Amino acid sequence: VIVVQDPTLLPVMDVFAGLRPQGFALVNSTKSLEELGLGHLVAAHPAGHVITIPAFDIAREHVGRPVPNAVMLGGVAALTGLIRLQSVVDAIHHRFPGRVGDGNAAAATAAYELVTSEKAKKGTSVHA
Repeated sequence: VIVVQDPTLLPVMDVFAGLRPQGFALVNSTKSLEELGLGHLVAAHPAGHVITIPAFDIAREHVGRPVPNAVMLGGVAALTGLIRLQSVVDAIHHRFPGRVGDGNAAAATAAYELVTSEKAKKGTSVHA
């Protein structure tokens, strides 16, 4: 699993070196993989394994700041099926009680739902 929180790294280094054929990649961007010049990743991996999500935008909406951490966690949970969404939400609330935790949990949930929707469009399912 490769998670790219900072899309400005894409033209600077090969952040996908070592990504296995059955691996997953989640990229924080409002652009499509093709617009980012990453269409080859889509072609080289199973449908729904490589996805972009607008993590900064989702974070701003739910947290009030462009902090993509919780958003990307929710996205990874949906993308891979390795983590249940409830486990992500519980961990966020444990670490950040109150309003901060609520906002981050909502951001993670929104990302989970977005990735689930994107995977459904590609004809794949969420494992969790």
